[in-house]
Amino acid sequence: MDDERLVAEDISECITAMGGEVLGIAITGEQAIALAGAHRPDLVLMDVCLQGHIDGVEAALAIRERWQIPVVFLTAYSDPGVLRRAKLAEPLGYIVKPFDENGLRTTVELALHRCDLDRALRENREWFVTILTSMEDGVVVADPGGRVCFMNPAAERLTGWDSLRVAGQPVAHVCPLYDAETGRQRAHPAMTALEGGASAADPAESLLLRADRSLLPVDVSGGVVRDRLGVVTGALVLLRDVTNSRRTTHELRHHRQHLEALVAERTRRLTDTNAQLLAEIEERKRAQASLATRARLESLVNAISADFLALPPSECCPATDAALARIGQMVGCDAVCLYQVHDVRAEISCVHEWCGPGLTPRLAAFQDHPHAADPGDRSLRQHPAVPGPDPGGLAGVIAEARQLHCLVLAPLIEQDRLLGYLSLESTTVRAWEAEAIDLLWMTVGPFSHTLHRSRGDREKRRLQEQLARAQRMEAVGRLSGGIAHDFNNTLLPIIGYADLLLSRLPRDETTTLELNEIRRAAQHAASLTRQLLSFSKKQVVNKVVMNINDELTTMRNLLQRIIGEDVILETRLAAGLPSILADPGQIQQVVMNLVVNAREAMPGGGRVTLRTRLAPAPPPAGGAAPAPVPAPVMVQLTVEDTGRGIPAEIRDRIFDPFFSTKGHEGSGLGLSVIFSILEHHGGSIDFETEPGRGTAFHLLLPATTRPGTVAAAAVTPRETMPRGHGQRILLIEDEIAVNRFVTTALSRHGYEVVSAECVNHAWATFEQEQGRFDMVFSDAILPDGNGVELISRVLGRCPEMRTLLSSGYMDKDALLRLARERDISFLQKPYTLPDLLRTVDDVLHANRQAVLN
Repeated sequence: MDDERLVAEDISECITAMGGEVLGIAITGEQAIALAGAHRPDLVLMDVCLQGHIDGVEAALAIRERWQIPVVFLTAYSDPGVLRRAKLAEPLGYIVKPFDENGLRTTVELALHRCDLDRALRENREWFVTILTSMEDGVVVADPGGRVCFMNPAAERLTGWDSLRVAGQPVAHVCPLYDAETGRQRAHPAMTALEGGASAADPAESLLLRADRSLLPVDVSGGVVRDRLGVVTGALVLLRDVTNSRRTTHELRHHRQHLEALVAERTRRLTDTNAQLLAEIEERKRAQASLATRARLESLVNAISADFLALPPSECCPATDAALARIGQMVGCDAVCLYQVHDVRAEISCVHEWCGPGLTPRLAAFQDHPHAADPGDRSLRQHPAVPGPDPGGLAGVIAEARQLHCLVLAPLIEQDRLLGYLSLESTTVRAWEAEAIDLLWMTVGPFSHTLHRSRGDREKRRLQEQLARAQRMEAVGRLSGGIAHDFNNTLLPIIGYADLLLSRLPRDETTTLELNEIRRAAQHAASLTRQLLSFSKKQVVNKVVMNINDELTTMRNLLQRIIGEDVILETRLAAGLPSILADPGQIQQVVMNLVVNAREAMPGGGRVTLRTRLAPAPPPAGGAAPAPVPAPVMVQLTVEDTGRGIPAEIRDRIFDPFFSTKGHEGSGLGLSVIFSILEHHGGSIDFETEPGRGTAFHLLLPATTRPGTVAAAAVTPRETMPRGHGQRILLIEDEIAVNRFVTTALSRHGYEVVSAECVNHAWATFEQEQGRFDMVFSDAILPDGNGVELISRVLGRCPEMRTLLSSGYMDKDALLRLARERDISFLQKPYTLPDLLRTVDDVLHANRQAVLN
């Protein structure tokens, strides 16, 4: 646009030579505006002075306002007034006539470049404005002083304020935030971001106070706005309406709680139903066992009653009683008895008796009386109604003892040897019929033969009883081992969760005392299972080098509480005793049992003394010659009381299983368990007793020269216990309650636990994780295998893997041998929380102990 045509043509040629395209030439302001609107050029070269009513400045202003087309002014005037007017059009250049081609080229290229930059900046600004206005989240921008300078439509909708109205107001007043739980106003994230120079998020649930004073649940975050140089130029606040999401979250939480309650109730019902079914199954088993026993007994009695003489002597007792009953029912007397003569004691006793209806059995009314019969006399002896020989002899003694009026005795003789008598007895005066006497004589032979066979077979029966006793002990051992295993798995979570709770509760709370009682009761039950395992010889014995004096000193306070204040406890411990190789738990069990027995032998109080000393090894059995090697040194522990002593008639039976002097209150396993423990440790037990003066039990244990190890200090649930640092542990435990407790305990103390229930599951997990574990912790007995073989398989893959085995019962010696060979650490069930954490820490840090001695 130039009012001089020649100048315009000259400029056009220059632009064309530069590679540009000239779209048109105008000499008036009106033409300039029309051409610019028709062609929309990239650049307008405008003379300030144009022909017509509109000069160049006015035309440039119109073109820029309508179509944003940049302008470069061409003018011969350079006075300040012209420049001041030209600036209103925001020109991209100013060329003063006359001009040269290089100047024109430079000005045009710079103008076009700036035009491109302005266009890009304008498009970016429009793009960002479009984004901000189309966002569903509210955006509030504040200046460095925290005053609102921009709000997008979403922010206006959320806050209820018009952006023009609140421009320049503090952002904390425009969109104040409150805590959804406490209702208190929060520090505004924009101000926090400006003060800290960094982004600030608010994780808590917030409420936005809107212009209409209503509250809106929002998620809010703030950040600073920086320029290219990193200088903070303001703050940015993002607001999001979370009304629906929070409502959904609350509803989901409510539904989850409801479902959890339903699951808990269903679980409780299933547990109750399962318990009822188990009770019914056990009751049916007992009923079936009772019926089977009754059927066997009836079948046996019927078989023996048919002909008891054809049975061996050991099976003749039921048949003998049946035969006596048949005799008494046929004769019609009050009682039929079988008396036996004891050659060694020269005594007679009643060994079998049948009594008629209405007569109380009196088998013990005539026991171990001296007999005055002549072995050569084979006649009947009667008392006194029917005249007969020797009316005041043996028959009279029996009649007086059993309160009889009539009695007839028939001697039982075999090979000219008097074995006993068969009697017909009556509590009233009567005369014996001939048929009764004949029947008595006819049955003398079979009964004599039976007694003779029983004498010859007595030793055989004794051996058979010993065999039966051994078989019963083995059966009880198997049963007790299985029961103890299951009971240990039941006790372990009780003790463990009690420890977890105790570690988190203050000492002076009532709940702490109650938890201690629960823990103490569970540990007492655990000691009972250890007795069963000791008796069954299935307990995993953890022998360590220990000093018996130190153990007794540690137990003194506990023993004093057990025996009570009316019994004095003394310890006389020899100095310098060598160590022994033993299981401390079993030694404690032995001492506790003996001290408790001593306390019960002194109901009126007394004194219990614990003595230790060196003692020589006992002589070999049967008087055999001593071995050429020196006899081992023995450590003797004596537990002595001042009680009533052991009666002479039971001294030979005190170590027998099932024998108890406590009636229904005793199990008969105490001393037998002690005997079994000492035998397993290579020791022995003996006793001395005197009625009315007390009993002393002497325990011998072999000394050892093996070096001892410093025992780990006991840790209570309140003391500082070892913690992990994210080590990964693969736990294999089939008992759900134990699995859950161990997982919880280790997880709360810094370990990452991955659990499995069987060998296959554990190995699949190990393979899937590619062996990325720090330790494998397995139960010994698993449903589809055993933990020792699993650990051996793991060690074959990862020789440096830390391993730990746990069990309360092992019935396979091969497993113990394999565990020792692979140097697998062991943790005895049931263990406490401190035992668990300390053992896991020791294994992970290679502080292993040879626990499977």
